[in-house]
Amino acid sequence: MSSLRSEYRRFVHKPYLWIGAVLLLLLVAEMSFDIIEHALGRYMVWHNPGREKIGRSWKEGENRLLASTQLEQITRDVRQRNTAMASITTFSDLLDFLNANGRAVLAPEQFGVLYQNLPEFFRPLVIPSEDLIAIHRQQPLSNVLVERSSDRMELALLDQNNQAAYRRTLSNEQLTVLANHGKEVALEAGSAERFQAAQFEYQDFLEALDRKFVDDRAKIMRELPVLTDLGVNVQRVAFSSRSVAGFVETAFVLDDFHARIYYLPEEWISDFTNRSMRYEEPPGF
Repeated sequence: MSSLRSEYRRFVHKPYLWIGAVLLLLLVAEMSFDIIEHALGRYMVWHNPGREKIGRSWKEGENRLLASTQLEQITRDVRQRNTAMASITTFSDLLDFLNANGRAVLAPEQFGVLYQNLPEFFRPLVIPSEDLIAIHRQQPLSNVLVERSSDRMELALLDQNNQAAYRRTLSNEQLTVLANHGKEVALEAGSAERFQAAQFEYQDFLEALDRKFVDDRAKIMRELPVLTDLGVNVQRVAFSSRSVAGFVETAFVLDDFHARIYYLPEEWISDFTNRSMRYEEPPGF
C-alpha cells in the first residue's frame, strides 16, 4: 500500500516540477530581455542627435565639452601669439604685433636685436644708447614690456624684480615715423602739396651725395638701402616741407603713383635742398 502511495506522489508531482521550471525560465528570460531593452533604450537616447538636450547629465556633459573646447582654443591662441612674438626682429614687426594683441613681453636679447635693427638716428627715440649701456652695466634685465594704446606706446625695461629700470613713452607721430620708414607707399609726389617745394632729379641728388664727406656719404648710403636696390628705378627725390617728430619725410619717387618713404634727420638734407637742384615738372604734368 505504501509503495502505491509513493508511485502516485511521483506521478502527480513530476508535471508540477516541469511546469515550475518552465515558468522560472520564462521569468528569467523576461527579466533579461527587460534589462537588455532598457540598456539599448538608454544608449539610443543618449546617442540620438535629435533628442532635446535637457537634464543635469546633459548639462554637465555640455559644460565639459565647452570647457575642453575653450581650453584648446586658449592653448592654440597662446601658442600662435608666442610664435608671432618670437618672430619680432624689427620695430615694424613689433607694431604689427601690438596692433593685434596690445601687449608684448620681449626677452632682453630679442629687444637688443630689434634695437640694433633700428637706424642709428632713430635709437634715441626709443632709448639713448648711453642710457641702455648704463642700465645694462648696473643690473641685468629680465624682460622688456611693451604696451600699445590708442594714442601712444609704453616701453618698460624690467629688472630681475620686475621693477621698471627704464620707461619710455612714444607718441603716435613718433610711431608713424618708425613704422613707415623704408616702406613703399601709394603717393602722387608730383601733386602732394607738402612735396612741392623741393623735388629733384635723381641724378642731381646723387651728385649732391657725392659732394658730401666720405663718412657722411657712407652713413647716408647705409641708412638708405633704396640707393643700392637694383630692383627699383628711382626717378626723382622729394623732400617734405614739414618735419614729423623732428625728421624730414623724404620720398624716392618710383613712378607717378608710388614712392619709397624715408624719414631723415634735418641736418642730413641741407646739402640736398639747393635751389639749383630743383626738379622742374614737364609741361602738362
